[in-house]
Amino acid sequence: MSAKTSRARPKARARSSSATSPSRRRGHRRDVRATETPGHALKDRRKVAEKQWAKLQDDTRPVIYVGAGSCGRAAGATEVIEAIEARLKEKKVGARIIEVGCIGPCYLEPLVDIKMPDQPRVSYANVEPKRIPKILE
Repeated sequence: MSAKTSRARPKARARSSSATSPSRRRGHRRDVRATETPGHALKDRRKVAEKQWAKLQDDTRPVIYVGAGSCGRAAGATEVIEAIEARLKEKKVGARIIEVGCIGPCYLEPLVDIKMPDQPRVSYANVEPKRIPKILE
């Protein structure tokens, strides 16, 4: 045997009845309705996403984004979110808290971004729960 290992081909599987149904033979996909084209569904999703984005951008409340991917959670994002919620409740401030996934620099987690209405978004890195009162002043 040479340095390369050869792989045996898998045995052919028996065809199921669905594989030979008339709709499968004509090339129809099961997950696409006859009246709905893939482009139509994408346009609908885009319209919904644009409405949601506009609603988020036009919100008069502060928006707080917290990096809550696996790296953020491992670095303490859950505790940071709890501290944010407690501080907002204490100060009676209405704000949206949005948990976001990983954005890349895991060594900076937990990341907290704060977007005030008509202000630029500000980012904070390596946030600990004890820093939340100062950040949310």
